[in-house]
Amino acid sequence: MKESLEISVLSAVQDHNCIESWIHAMENQTLDFSRFEVILVDGSGIQSLSKRAAKVINGLAPDLTFRYVPMQSCGRAKAMNRAVSMSRAPVLLFLADDFVAEPDVVKCHWDFHQRNPSHLVSGLGPGMFRRDKRSRFMEWLEDEGGLFGAKFNSPGFELPPNFWYLGNSSIKQELFNLTDGFDERFQYDAWDDYDFGLRLFELGVKVSYLPDALCIHEHSVGILERMRSVRNGGESSRIVEEKYPGPHSWQLLTAQRLNLLSPPEICRSVGLGLRQCLNPSLENREAFYRKVLDQAFAAGYRRAERLAECASRE
Repeated sequence: MKESLEISVLSAVQDHNCIESWIHAMENQTLDFSRFEVILVDGSGIQSLSKRAAKVINGLAPDLTFRYVPMQSCGRAKAMNRAVSMSRAPVLLFLADDFVAEPDVVKCHWDFHQRNPSHLVSGLGPGMFRRDKRSRFMEWLEDEGGLFGAKFNSPGFELPPNFWYLGNSSIKQELFNLTDGFDERFQYDAWDDYDFGLRLFELGVKVSYLPDALCIHEHSVGILERMRSVRNGGESSRIVEEKYPGPHSWQLLTAQRLNLLSPPEICRSVGLGLRQCLNPSLENREAFYRKVLDQAFAAGYRRAERLAECASRE
C-alpha cells in the first residue's frame, strides 16, 4: 500500500459508453502516480462493462493504483459513497464517468488543495463537449448552460452562486465526513450532487473555479436521452423538496398542474415541432427544446407524486 497517497480519483460508472477512454485518461495524468489512486465503482449492472474495463485495466502501468469495483445495480449516490469508503487519501476528486480528463486535471486539483489547506474549500473544473462533435442540440445545451447549470465556455466565465457538481470537483475527506455522504434515496445521476452541494454551502464551503482542470465531455447527448435525464431530475426534485421546503425555482413549472397528455399540450408540442421542421430558425428550435424538456421534467415530478401517494395508502 502506498503511504504517500494524497488524492483519490473517484467515479461511478453509469454506462455512458466511454469507459476505455476514461481509464486511459488516468494513465495519462501528469501528477506522479505515487501521489494518487483511482477507484471506479460500477453500479450499472451491465456485465459487458466489467469485461471491457478489465481488458483495459490489465494493460495499465503497474505503478498506477487503480481499483475497479463492480456492484449490484444502484444509483450514483450509493456507488460514490462506496468509492469514498474505499479511498485512502485526504483529498477526494469526483469525476463523472463520461468526463475524460485532460492530462493536468488531477494535478490541478492536487495543486489547489496544496495551496488551500482549509477543509472548507472545493475545487471545481469544467467539462465541455468537443466543439467539432457538437450537434445543434448539444450546442444549445452547452451554450445556454442547461446541461449542468453553468456556461463553462462563455467568455470570462464565473461560477454561478452556490454551484457544485459531481462532474469534476474535489473536496477533502475531512469535509466529506461532515456531510453524511451522498443521499442514497437519489436513484439516478441527477440531483444527488445538487443536494450534496446544498449541504456543502450550509457548512460554509467556498468553491473555486479551476479552468485548467478541463475534462472532455465524451458523450453525444441527443434530445430523447436528455428528456429521460430531465424526467429523472423531475422525479428527484421531490426528494429535494422534502429536505428543503423552498420555495424552489422549478415549482413555477410543476405548480401549473399540466396534463401532459391532454390534447392542448400534445398540440402545442407538435405545433412547435412542425414549426421547427418547416422553419428551422434558432428561435423555433430553442422553443421546441425548452417545451419538450419542461414537459419531461414535469412528467418526472408527477410520477414521483403518484408513487408517494401510492406508498401513503399502503
